[in-house]
Amino acid sequence: MIIDAHAHYTTAPLELQAYRGRQIVDLAKPIRAKLQISDEALQRSMQGQFKRMADSGIDRLLFSPQASAMGHHFGSPSVSRYWTEACN
Repeated sequence: MIIDAHAHYTTAPLELQAYRGRQIVDLAKPIRAKLQISDEALQRSMQGQFKRMADSGIDRLLFSPQASAMGHHFGSPSVSRYWTEACN
């Protein structure tokens, strides 16, 4: 079994980025995400990664959010917490 233990989710659905944009525009009013992203939309966003896995013979993939996009330096701890919750 081949496990890729270091990958980042860089193709998240646009709804996630739109939420982040709203967060950054109004840092003084942290809001929790109320996203309604379907399982199908998440699967579609991962199709390229699934293909690369298959082409490389990878059986399992452990991935995290795109590190550079986490931006914990934006806003308060609440802003970072809500963003982290949305990404996970």
